Amino acid sequence: MPKYLSGRVKLRNQSDLSVDRYKYLALDEAEPNLGFPPVGGSSDIPVGDQYQVISVINDDSEVNRYWIPVGGGIIPGSLSIYDQGTLVGGVSSTTQLDIRGNAITAVGSNTGLANPGIAVTITVAPPGLDHQILFNNSGEFDGGSYFVYDNSTVGIASVGIGTSTPTQNLHIEGNLRLTGTIYDTDNEPGTNNNILKKNATGGIEWVRQEEVLSGAGGTVSQIQYHDDTGLVGGAPNFVWVEPPGGTGIGSVGIGSSAPSAKLEVNSASGESIRVKSASGSGNIVRVDKSASDTTPFIVDTDGQVGVNTITARDALDVYGTVAVGNTVAFYNDARTYYASLTASSTLGENVELTLPTKVGAASSVLYTTGSGQLSWISMSGIATNAFPNSDSLAEGSSNLYFTNERAQDTLGDAINSGIQTGINVTYNDTANSISFDVGNQSPYPFTTKGFSMPI
Repeated sequence: MPKYLSGRVKLRNQSDLSVDRYKYLALDEAEPNLGFPPVGGSSDIPVGDQYQVISVINDDSEVNRYWIPVGGGIIPGSLSIYDQGTLVGGVSSTTQLDIRGNAITAVGSNTGLANPGIAVTITVAPPGLDHQILFNNSGEFDGGSYFVYDNSTVGIASVGIGTSTPTQNLHIEGNLRLTGTIYDTDNEPGTNNNILKKNATGGIEWVRQEEVLSGAGGTVSQIQYHDDTGLVGGAPNFVWVEPPGGTGIGSVGIGSSAPSAKLEVNSASGESIRVKSASGSGNIVRVDKSASDTTPFIVDTDGQVGVNTITARDALDVYGTVAVGNTVAFYNDARTYYASLTASSTLGENVELTLPTKVGAASSVLYTTGSGQLSWISMSGIATNAFPNSDSLAEGSSNLYFTNERAQDTLGDAINSGIQTGINVTYNDTANSISFDVGNQSPYPFTTKGFSMPI
């Protein structure tokens, strides 16, 4: 071994080191004193496997040395701790770690014992129960008891809000508030007044309200209405009966569940129909047979009724023939008494009378010549018009009319002279007939010859 005047010796090559150098150390086999480490550690460390020398307690009085690869543990004081890329503490200076927060736990193999051991298990795990969503609870992680994500259901990854057992992809137990809108299966937000409808493929889509078939309230034919519970109800006494086969015009019943006409109104008591008009003029009811009908049935706002006319000129205005069964009664203003015209029960043919064209003079009577035309005639003209001055009545004749007009004096006594009218009747028994003449020869109403006629 060469020596220098300084007393130092040159290191022996690695291949020439003695096997027992751990027991008998020669100067040229000693490791140099490395001194204080430079800042940041040694530079330009070659790439390769790294080893370190160790001794084992009680192994030949700890004089034996062994090479082991660097690893399998932490060299005290060799850690550099970084937080989000920022160095915390010094470089390779950390010797102790303090684990805090309920999401990370550190457990030593022999914590609290005389020989605590060298193994510490650090566990990063979420708090709470399985499937609970993590949230910040006063600065600590916590699991939401009623906010869960459940992937245990086959084919469904479910989120539950307000429930720990969601049954669908999103299960909300409670109220939901949206400040935006809902997009349907076609990714459409819908438009104003649209509603959501389930389509044939099982998705939901925005549609117009008239496209939705809604369930009806009540029973068949009942008209739908908004009932006092806020639901759609069926009116029991307001129905629309569909025509047979679904074609044609149906029937509407008010107060009747089986209308016998296109419109039937049935009231057990009180008024059945009341029609009001706010205009105060014109017709309030009109019944036409067609759009161009000029002879309708109308009721105006004053209650006047018109038949076959568009304007009622009186309480009842009928344009045309009026058919009345049996009797027509004309009441006084107090409606206590009436005058009536009655058709005979033995009437065998139509009897048509035409009224006079004007009002008759005082003391005139209605007169007809047999044609049905009524005229006004004076009393003095009845006998003259009924009979000629002389005529005969055959057997079986029924009626004989006469007048007796006699002048009176100032005392009211009859005067036998002057204008007088009488009937002279003569019976002819050979011809079995009666002859008569009218004149002013007799002061008596009747003069008979050949028989007697009590007056």
